[in-house]
Amino acid sequence: MGKLLLSMSLVLASASAWATEITPENLVGRYKAETRVGFQTYYVHLRVLDAKDFEIQRAYSDGRKDEMCNGSYNLANSLYRTENGVMAAKTFRGTFTCPSDRSRKLNFNINFGNKTVEDLEKGTSVTVTTSAAPGMRLSTYVKKQ
Repeated sequence: MGKLLLSMSLVLASASAWATEITPENLVGRYKAETRVGFQTYYVHLRVLDAKDFEIQRAYSDGRKDEMCNGSYNLANSLYRTENGVMAAKTFRGTFTCPSDRSRKLNFNINFGNKTVEDLEKGTSVTVTTSAAPGMRLSTYVKKQ
């Protein structure tokens, strides 16, 4: 019985090591995102350069790509309601411009909810809001490359 309790204690104590919280430092990398709006699918390549800068580029199913745009972000803690109560979440809040029109700024938020770094590596769905589609909450599939 003592060995069983010891084993269970070790497993429970190490459970936090299995789920790595998303931070600006471990968010660095390349991501592919896919979302559907109506009958159209949008593909985006996102490259998080460091703890505050990123690049973003729209891609098409035939391999074409739009210009590479760049911007800055912060990773904020936020709260959201579920049927089980209030949960804490991480939200990527980004603003970017494109070389063709630096006066036009676009904003977007990625609500990661309770996702972990491991979820991003496997691929997961997140909620995205953007100034390009005001009032819409887009369910977006994101996978770290």
